[in-house]
Amino acid sequence: MRLVHRHCVLVSDDAECALGHMALRLSRIGLDPIYTNDADEAVLLAAQEAGRLGAIAFPVARPIDELDRMIKSVATRASITPDAMVPVGPRPADAAALVALRERGIRWAVWEPFDDSDLRFVLSAVLTRRADSDLRLEPRVPAHGMRAKLYKGRLARDVAVIDISVGGAFLATDKPMPEDAQVSLELTIGARTMPIRSRVRWVRREPDGDRWDLSTGMGVEFEDVRPEVAAELRRFVQTRTADYVVTTARTIG
Repeated sequence: MRLVHRHCVLVSDDAECALGHMALRLSRIGLDPIYTNDADEAVLLAAQEAGRLGAIAFPVARPIDELDRMIKSVATRASITPDAMVPVGPRPADAAALVALRERGIRWAVWEPFDDSDLRFVLSAVLTRRADSDLRLEPRVPAHGMRAKLYKGRLARDVAVIDISVGGAFLATDKPMPEDAQVSLELTIGARTMPIRSRVRWVRREPDGDRWDLSTGMGVEFEDVRPEVAAELRRFVQTRTADYVVTTARTIG
């Protein structure tokens, strides 16, 4: 099941244009950005685009008093709650800054350094929680260079894992299997190699421009996953998800 985005992202930048690159990056990964680096214009856009806006991205360095004004004047007009507001930038070294974000209900963040897969994961998590369509039950996190071995009969090939959940993954390969094909996948997470029986659920045979998530490949669903393998997958997904959550604790692993 692929995610469907029905809302756009307001990039509320500062006068120094710390997020000047964000609109282009969001467009490149298939999201719909509205950019401004003016506080008054942000208020106006929030009122005009209230039916479309699903998230607000802002510089993490924004002073707390300005953030409070943005919550009151921009987010409220756009009918956006603080958990759909995403700070972007270097992770604050000061725990008090993180506590202040959490106290205001801000949950997700995009910490530097990040790539397009990180950006899309966080904004997808925010936007799709508001969608009225059915969604996958497990988050699918960026795999960041994970490789896997794919087996079909006597055929074996190496594939790149683009993103992964407890229930499935998207595999980048220039020779995807046909839909409904049953394959065996050998994943290596940490020091553990795990065979997982899988079924191809959808196929993308043509890449679409430069978008990272539209490479040629196939989405597979894991079948009959052993409990210990499911537990390992769940730990991996939880660890990766924690990288994007506003917390004073740092992820280990």
